[in-house]
Amino acid sequence: MSNKPLDEEDIFKAACKIGAAEARADYLKQACGDDRALTDRLAALLRVHDEEQSFLESPPHAPLATLDVPPIAERAGTIIGRYKLLEQIAEGAWVWSTWPSSGSQSAARSP
Repeated sequence: MSNKPLDEEDIFKAACKIGAAEARADYLKQACGDDRALTDRLAALLRVHDEEQSFLESPPHAPLATLDVPPIAERAGTIIGRYKLLEQIAEGAWVWSTWPSSGSQSAARSP
């Protein structure tokens, strides 16, 4: 068996398994030895762990309101100003060109 000293995480995990407060305090005193700062840090962590143990059991918050956004009305073939939408390349994006098309003026636009 290894005589490697326990690190802070190991001590914390072992202390979490001890239910009685007095037994837990005795364990911390033994495991931390003369390191008062370590004892204080672990005691604080254990207090928070005990107080917040059931935070996942609380009911969720009510959902936030959502916005009703109307669907995009532009479709392939729609003329906007002097431009005609040729095809939809992805949701929310279009390829468009001038009308009548000169073949040299093409660009992408996001509605």
